[in-house]
Amino acid sequence: MTTVMVKNVYLVEVKYEESLTSLFLGYSEDELKTATTNMYTLLDCKLNTSMEMQEGATWDTDYVQDIFFRPGKLNIACQREHGKAVTQKVTLFFENLTEHLSEQDLATVCGIHN
Repeated sequence: MTTVMVKNVYLVEVKYEESLTSLFLGYSEDELKTATTNMYTLLDCKLNTSMEMQEGATWDTDYVQDIFFRPGKLNIACQREHGKAVTQKVTLFFENLTEHLSEQDLATVCGIHN
């Protein structure tokens, strides 16, 4: 086993705001009024989208064993042989967030204040 760690990410509930619309795709207008998400939900969803894997493998059982948070650190546990693939997928996830969110919105999603 190995763990891919991303520093400065906290597990916080993020309420819907218009600037964060891209994080709440698929919600109805009524649902958006009370919608919340968090980094765990976003990352879990992203890691379980299609990606090249060994035949018959799935992200939630073969690649990613666990996603957990320690103060200021996001940890993704995986089998050592899948560490590179998981790192690449997590890197793409954060690059996508950086590209589509303002600096302040990215800080909000990551739970960074001030």
